[in-house]
Amino acid sequence: MRYSGEIGFEIPVNKGHGVHGFKKVVKPCFGDVVRADMSIEKNDVNSDISLNDAISILADPFISNNFMYARYITFMNEKWSISTVDLNKYPRIIINVRGLYTEEESEEDEE
Repeated sequence: MRYSGEIGFEIPVNKGHGVHGFKKVVKPCFGDVVRADMSIEKNDVNSDISLNDAISILADPFISNNFMYARYITFMNEKWSISTVDLNKYPRIIINVRGLYTEEESEEDEE
C-alpha cells in the first residue's frame, strides 16, 4: 500500500543564556506501508488501539540528519508515535509505529 503523510520532529534549540527548548518541524514524506497490524486492548472504561505498522519512506537530507528527533508520523488521519527507526536499508528508512501520539508526550517548548 502506498503511503503519503507527514513526520513531526522536535528539534532541540539553544534559546540563549543557557536556555534550551524544542522547535516543532513537520515534513511531508512518501513511501510504502510494509506491515499493517492492529490490536485493540479492552479494559473497563476505554479500549486502546495499538498499531504494529512499518512504513518505508525515502529519506531526504533533513529526515536523514534528524531521524532521532522524529516524534510522530501521520497515518489514517491520525498522529502515531514512532517506536523505532531502522536505517539498515538507507536511503529507505523503516519507521515502526505503535500507539496514538498525544501532545502531552511531547516535551515541546513553543517559540
